[in-house]
Amino acid sequence: LLLSGVAPAALLLRTPDVILSLGVIVAEELFGHSIPIVSLGDSFDRLEAHTHAAVAGSTVICGAGPLPPAPRSFSTADERLAASALQLEPEERAMLAGERGRAARVAMRVVARAAEVCDAEKLLRISQAHIDGCTYIGPGGLRFARELVALGGRVAVPTTLNSNSVDRRRWRAMGVPASLGEPSEALGQAYLDLGASLSFTCSPYLLPSAPGLGEHVAWGESNAVVFANSVLGARTLKYADYLDICAALVGRAPAAGAHLDEHRHATLVLDASALP
Repeated sequence: LLLSGVAPAALLLRTPDVILSLGVIVAEELFGHSIPIVSLGDSFDRLEAHTHAAVAGSTVICGAGPLPPAPRSFSTADERLAASALQLEPEERAMLAGERGRAARVAMRVVARAAEVCDAEKLLRISQAHIDGCTYIGPGGLRFARELVALGGRVAVPTTLNSNSVDRRRWRAMGVPASLGEPSEALGQAYLDLGASLSFTCSPYLLPSAPGLGEHVAWGESNAVVFANSVLGARTLKYADYLDICAALVGRAPAAGAHLDEHRHATLVLDASALP
Protein backbone atom coordinates (compact mmCIF):
# COMPACT_ATOMS: atom_id res chain seq x y z
CA LEU A 1 0.00 0.00 0.00
CA LEU A 2 2.84 2.39 0.81
CA LEU A 3 4.60 1.71 -2.50
CA SER A 4 1.33 2.23 -4.40
CA GLY A 5 0.53 5.47 -2.59
CA VAL A 6 -2.73 4.24 -1.08
CA ALA A 7 -1.66 3.54 2.50
CA PRO A 8 -3.41 5.16 5.46
CA ALA A 9 -1.89 8.35 6.80
CA ALA A 10 -0.99 6.65 10.09
CA LEU A 11 -1.64 3.58 12.22
CA LEU A 12 -3.14 4.26 15.64
CA LEU A 13 -3.10 1.14 17.83
CA ARG A 14 -4.12 0.27 21.34
CA THR A 15 -1.09 -2.01 21.78
CA PRO A 16 1.91 -2.72 19.55
CA ASP A 17 1.15 -5.24 16.78
CA VAL A 18 4.04 -6.84 14.91
CA ILE A 19 2.04 -7.87 11.82
CA LEU A 20 0.43 -4.46 11.32
CA SER A 21 3.77 -2.76 11.94
CA LEU A 22 5.77 -5.06 9.67
CA GLY A 23 4.61 -3.55 6.39
CA VAL A 24 5.69 -0.10 7.55
CA ILE A 25 9.01 -1.44 8.85
CA VAL A 26 9.82 -3.17 5.56
CA ALA A 27 8.77 -0.20 3.42
CA GLU A 28 10.89 2.12 5.54
CA GLU A 29 13.99 -0.08 5.64
CA LEU A 30 14.05 -1.05 1.96
CA PHE A 31 12.29 1.75 0.11
CA GLY A 32 12.32 4.83 2.33
CA HIS A 33 8.53 5.04 2.64
CA SER A 34 6.92 5.28 6.05
CA ILE A 35 3.91 6.39 8.06
CA PRO A 36 3.63 7.04 11.81
CA ILE A 37 2.67 4.17 14.11
CA VAL A 38 1.53 5.18 17.58
CA SER A 39 0.46 2.86 20.40
CA LEU A 40 -1.99 4.77 22.58
CA GLY A 41 -2.69 2.30 25.35
CA ASP A 42 -5.94 3.07 27.21
CA SER A 43 -6.15 6.44 25.45
CA PHE A 44 -7.21 4.53 22.34
CA ASP A 45 -10.78 4.50 23.66
CA ARG A 46 -10.96 8.27 23.33
CA LEU A 47 -10.69 8.04 19.54
CA GLU A 48 -14.25 6.74 19.30
CA ALA A 49 -15.73 10.12 20.09
CA HIS A 50 -13.94 11.90 17.22
CA THR A 51 -13.87 11.76 13.44
CA HIS A 52 -10.43 13.31 12.83
CA ALA A 53 -7.01 12.99 14.39
CA ALA A 54 -3.57 14.40 13.64
CA VAL A 55 -0.21 12.79 14.44
CA ALA A 56 2.61 15.06 15.50
CA GLY A 57 5.73 13.00 16.23
CA SER A 58 4.54 10.48 18.81
CA THR A 59 1.55 12.58 19.93
CA VAL A 60 -1.97 12.18 18.57
CA ILE A 61 -4.05 15.34 18.60
CA CYS A 62 -7.73 14.55 18.59
CA GLY A 63 -10.64 16.85 19.33
CA ALA A 64 -9.94 19.34 22.09
CA GLY A 65 -6.58 17.99 23.23
CA PRO A 66 -3.71 15.57 22.65
CA LEU A 67 -3.90 11.88 23.42
CA PRO A 68 -0.71 10.90 25.24
CA PRO A 69 1.02 7.92 23.62
CA ALA A 70 1.96 4.84 25.60
CA PRO A 71 5.47 5.02 27.13
CA ARG A 72 6.89 2.72 24.42
CA SER A 73 5.97 5.06 21.54
CA PHE A 74 8.98 6.86 20.06
CA SER A 75 9.37 8.89 16.91
CA THR A 76 12.17 6.94 15.17
CA ALA A 77 13.18 3.32 14.73
CA ASP A 78 16.62 3.89 16.20
CA GLU A 79 15.11 5.50 19.30
CA ARG A 80 12.80 2.53 19.78
CA LEU A 81 15.66 0.05 19.42
CA ALA A 82 17.87 2.02 21.79
CA ALA A 83 15.13 2.17 24.42
CA SER A 84 14.13 -1.48 24.10
CA ALA A 85 15.29 -4.40 26.22
CA LEU A 86 16.68 -6.18 23.14
CA GLN A 87 20.27 -7.33 23.63
CA LEU A 88 22.20 -8.38 20.52
CA GLU A 89 25.18 -10.74 20.30
CA PRO A 90 28.40 -9.48 18.65
CA GLU A 91 27.61 -11.39 15.43
CA GLU A 92 24.16 -9.83 15.31
CA ARG A 93 25.59 -6.36 15.86
CA ALA A 94 28.03 -7.03 13.03
CA MET A 95 25.14 -7.81 10.69
CA LEU A 96 23.31 -4.72 11.89
CA ALA A 97 26.40 -2.65 11.09
CA GLY A 98 26.53 -4.01 7.52
CA GLU A 99 29.62 -6.17 8.00
CA ARG A 100 27.85 -9.18 6.45
CA GLY A 101 26.49 -7.34 3.43
CA ARG A 102 23.64 -4.98 2.61
CA ALA A 103 20.89 -7.57 2.51
CA ALA A 104 21.87 -9.00 5.89
CA ARG A 105 21.91 -5.48 7.36
CA VAL A 106 18.39 -4.72 6.14
CA ALA A 107 17.11 -8.14 7.24
CA MET A 108 18.66 -7.76 10.69
CA ARG A 109 17.08 -4.34 11.11
CA VAL A 110 13.68 -5.78 10.19
CA VAL A 111 14.10 -8.72 12.59
CA ALA A 112 15.39 -6.48 15.39
CA ARG A 113 12.55 -4.00 14.97
CA ALA A 114 10.01 -6.84 14.96
CA ALA A 115 11.64 -8.19 18.13
CA GLU A 116 11.26 -4.77 19.76
CA VAL A 117 7.55 -4.73 18.95
CA CYS A 118 7.27 -8.21 20.52
CA ASP A 119 9.12 -7.03 23.66
CA ALA A 120 11.78 -9.68 23.01
CA GLU A 121 14.93 -9.39 25.09
CA LYS A 122 17.10 -11.31 22.62
CA LEU A 123 17.14 -13.12 19.30
CA LEU A 124 17.20 -16.90 18.90
CA ARG A 125 19.26 -18.92 16.44
CA ILE A 126 16.96 -20.82 14.10
CA SER A 127 17.81 -24.05 12.30
CA GLN A 128 15.59 -23.50 9.25
CA ALA A 129 12.87 -21.34 7.70
CA HIS A 130 9.78 -21.88 5.56
CA ILE A 131 8.75 -18.92 3.43
CA ASP A 132 5.09 -18.03 2.98
CA GLY A 133 5.86 -14.78 1.15
CA CYS A 134 6.60 -16.55 -2.16
CA THR A 135 2.88 -16.55 -2.98
CA TYR A 136 2.15 -13.64 -5.32
CA ILE A 137 -0.40 -11.21 -3.89
CA GLY A 138 0.74 -8.02 -5.64
CA PRO A 139 3.67 -6.11 -7.11
CA GLY A 140 4.97 -4.97 -3.73
CA GLY A 141 5.95 -8.50 -2.71
CA LEU A 142 7.81 -9.07 -5.98
CA ARG A 143 9.63 -5.76 -5.67
CA PHE A 144 10.63 -6.66 -2.10
CA ALA A 145 12.10 -10.05 -3.08
CA ARG A 146 13.93 -8.63 -6.09
CA GLU A 147 15.40 -5.89 -3.92
CA LEU A 148 16.84 -8.47 -1.54
CA VAL A 149 18.35 -10.30 -4.52
CA ALA A 150 19.84 -7.05 -5.83
CA LEU A 151 21.37 -6.39 -2.39
CA GLY A 152 23.17 -9.74 -2.59
CA GLY A 153 20.97 -11.63 -0.15
CA ARG A 154 21.51 -15.34 0.57
CA VAL A 155 19.73 -17.39 3.20
CA ALA A 156 21.83 -18.29 6.24
CA VAL A 157 19.86 -21.45 7.13
CA PRO A 158 18.15 -24.18 5.08
CA THR A 159 15.00 -22.61 3.68
CA THR A 160 11.95 -24.13 2.00
CA LEU A 161 9.25 -22.38 0.00
CA ASN A 162 5.49 -22.46 0.31
CA SER A 163 3.23 -23.24 -2.64
CA ASN A 164 3.49 -20.75 -5.48
CA SER A 165 0.46 -19.00 -6.96
CA VAL A 166 0.74 -20.97 -10.24
CA ASP A 167 2.20 -24.17 -11.65
CA ARG A 168 5.58 -22.78 -12.65
CA ARG A 169 5.99 -25.29 -15.51
CA ARG A 170 2.47 -25.37 -16.94
CA TRP A 171 0.66 -22.14 -16.11
CA ARG A 172 0.55 -21.08 -19.75
CA ALA A 173 -0.89 -24.43 -20.88
CA MET A 174 -3.45 -24.21 -18.08
CA GLY A 175 -4.72 -20.87 -19.39
CA VAL A 176 -3.51 -18.75 -16.50
CA PRO A 177 -3.35 -15.10 -17.64
CA ALA A 178 0.13 -13.65 -18.01
CA SER A 179 -0.80 -10.87 -15.60
CA LEU A 180 -0.73 -13.50 -12.84
CA GLY A 181 1.56 -16.16 -14.26
CA GLU A 182 4.55 -13.98 -15.09
CA PRO A 183 4.91 -12.14 -11.76
CA SER A 184 4.16 -15.36 -9.85
CA GLU A 185 6.91 -17.20 -11.69
CA ALA A 186 9.28 -14.26 -11.19
CA LEU A 187 8.54 -14.18 -7.46
CA GLY A 188 9.28 -17.87 -7.06
CA GLN A 189 12.53 -17.42 -8.98
CA ALA A 190 13.58 -14.50 -6.80
CA TYR A 191 13.30 -16.64 -3.66
CA LEU A 192 15.25 -19.42 -5.37
CA ASP A 193 17.91 -16.82 -6.20
CA LEU A 194 18.09 -16.03 -2.49
CA GLY A 195 19.14 -19.64 -1.89
CA ALA A 196 15.85 -21.29 -0.92
CA SER A 197 15.31 -24.89 -2.00
CA LEU A 198 13.00 -25.92 -4.83
CA SER A 199 10.18 -27.18 -2.61
CA PHE A 200 6.99 -25.13 -3.18
CA THR A 201 4.88 -27.00 -0.64
CA CYS A 202 2.54 -25.92 2.13
CA SER A 203 3.45 -29.09 4.08
CA PRO A 204 7.15 -28.73 5.00
CA TYR A 205 6.55 -31.12 7.90
CA LEU A 206 6.35 -33.95 5.32
CA LEU A 207 9.83 -33.22 3.99
CA PRO A 208 12.93 -35.06 5.27
CA SER A 209 14.07 -31.73 6.69
CA ALA A 210 11.15 -31.48 9.16
CA PRO A 211 12.35 -30.11 12.52
CA GLY A 212 12.41 -32.09 15.73
CA LEU A 213 11.37 -31.61 19.33
CA GLY A 214 12.44 -28.25 20.78
CA GLU A 215 13.98 -27.02 17.54
CA HIS A 216 13.58 -23.28 16.86
CA VAL A 217 12.45 -22.53 13.30
CA ALA A 218 10.84 -19.63 11.42
CA TRP A 219 7.85 -20.93 9.48
CA GLY A 220 5.23 -18.79 7.76
CA GLU A 221 2.54 -21.20 6.50
CA SER A 222 -0.37 -21.28 8.96
CA ASN A 223 -1.14 -25.01 8.95
CA ALA A 224 2.56 -25.84 9.15
CA VAL A 225 3.01 -23.56 12.17
CA VAL A 226 0.26 -25.42 14.05
CA PHE A 227 1.68 -28.81 13.07
CA ALA A 228 5.22 -27.84 14.03
CA ASN A 229 4.30 -26.51 17.46
CA SER A 230 2.01 -29.44 18.32
CA VAL A 231 2.81 -32.69 16.53
CA LEU A 232 6.52 -32.10 15.96
CA GLY A 233 7.15 -30.18 19.17
CA ALA A 234 9.26 -27.63 17.28
CA ARG A 235 8.97 -23.94 18.15
CA THR A 236 7.89 -21.18 15.81
CA LEU A 237 5.68 -18.13 15.67
CA LYS A 238 3.33 -17.55 12.74
CA TYR A 239 5.87 -15.54 10.79
CA ALA A 240 4.32 -12.98 8.50
CA ASP A 241 5.37 -12.47 4.90
CA TYR A 242 8.69 -10.60 4.64
CA LEU A 243 9.67 -11.33 8.23
CA ASP A 244 10.05 -15.01 7.35
CA ILE A 245 12.70 -14.39 4.67
CA CYS A 246 14.46 -11.77 6.81
CA ALA A 247 14.79 -14.38 9.57
CA ALA A 248 16.16 -16.83 7.00
CA LEU A 249 18.73 -14.30 5.75
CA VAL A 250 20.20 -13.76 9.23
CA GLY A 251 19.38 -17.09 10.88
CA ARG A 252 17.68 -15.34 13.79
CA ALA A 253 14.17 -14.83 15.14
CA PRO A 254 12.70 -12.90 18.07
CA ALA A 255 12.72 -14.77 21.38
CA ALA A 256 9.00 -14.34 21.87
CA GLY A 257 5.67 -16.12 21.83
CA ALA A 258 5.67 -19.87 21.20
CA HIS A 259 9.47 -19.95 21.16
CA LEU A 260 9.43 -19.54 24.97
CA ASP A 261 8.42 -22.10 27.60
CA GLU A 262 6.10 -19.71 29.41
CA HIS A 263 3.99 -19.20 26.29
CA ARG A 264 3.57 -22.89 25.50
CA HIS A 265 1.27 -23.81 28.38
CA ALA A 266 -2.40 -24.49 27.73
CA THR A 267 -4.73 -21.59 28.55
CA LEU A 268 -8.04 -23.19 27.54
CA VAL A 269 -9.69 -26.46 28.61
CA LEU A 270 -12.36 -27.98 26.35
CA ASP A 271 -14.76 -30.42 28.01
CA ALA A 272 -15.88 -32.92 25.35
CA SER A 273 -17.21 -35.51 27.77
CA ALA A 274 -20.80 -34.88 26.71
CA LEU A 275 -20.11 -35.76 23.07
CA PRO A 276 -21.22 -39.26 21.92
